[in-house]
Amino acid sequence: YCVNDEQCADYNIFHLIVSGTNAPLAGTVRMLIQMRTLEGLGGNKALPFDLAIDSVGLVFIEDFIQLKRDNPRQTFNQSIQLTSNVLLNNPRILTARMNFHSFKGGAYPNISTAIMSFDLQRDGAELKAADLVRDTAALLPMLDKAFKEAKQMQANDDITKLLTPGMKS
Repeated sequence: YCVNDEQCADYNIFHLIVSGTNAPLAGTVRMLIQMRTLEGLGGNKALPFDLAIDSVGLVFIEDFIQLKRDNPRQTFNQSIQLTSNVLLNNPRILTARMNFHSFKGGAYPNISTAIMSFDLQRDGAELKAADLVRDTAALLPMLDKAFKEAKQMQANDDITKLLTPGMKS
């Protein structure tokens, strides 16, 4: 929606649609993805999904129009965007990524990413990251090493010093 040739509000939602030969399983995964999508967008989870997505967009556009009425000198555009893609899809696991981007003014946009994995062999329940790794004890040293290499740290550097004060390792 544009209020003139230069000031626009963009609302672009590209969400995943899940289907499959096991309808109850696909329905469970679809519902979990839809709930996470609505959480990321601030949508009303009590509404049907399509209506909730549309209502988020409608409120966003109405707020943009009101902002331009109240502050005609405010010249920045606004946007809400969701993109989604499948990272892994095999008979056992489906892993999807959702990237949320929102800019409603200020110095920086709000950006977040959600990665979800689902158990396709059982009930479609969302898996935790630890569920995807057989031996977390063996994984931690590999992650430590890769992180230090990426940050150009020495092998004996203590990465806990990088944590936000008050966080525990």
